[in-house]
Amino acid sequence: MLFGIGIPSFIATFWGLNLSPKAAIKLPFSIKLILQFTIFVLAALSLHTIGKSGIGIVFFLTIVINKMLLFLLSD
Repeated sequence: MLFGIGIPSFIATFWGLNLSPKAAIKLPFSIKLILQFTIFVLAALSLHTIGKSGIGIVFFLTIVINKMLLFLLSD
């Protein structure tokens, strides 16, 4: 129950308060990037753990490419 409902709810709340574009608590860019990367890596590893390695790899690569493009194309 904790892993199925509790942790995703905590991560969603944490993301909304700290990492979203309109976050209530503004974090430095480097901390924000590290936290986002950590959450996405954990999600990709979770997919790998349940036997969905291909989806986990595609998910991880999509996030890395997305973050790189956002960084390179931002003013």
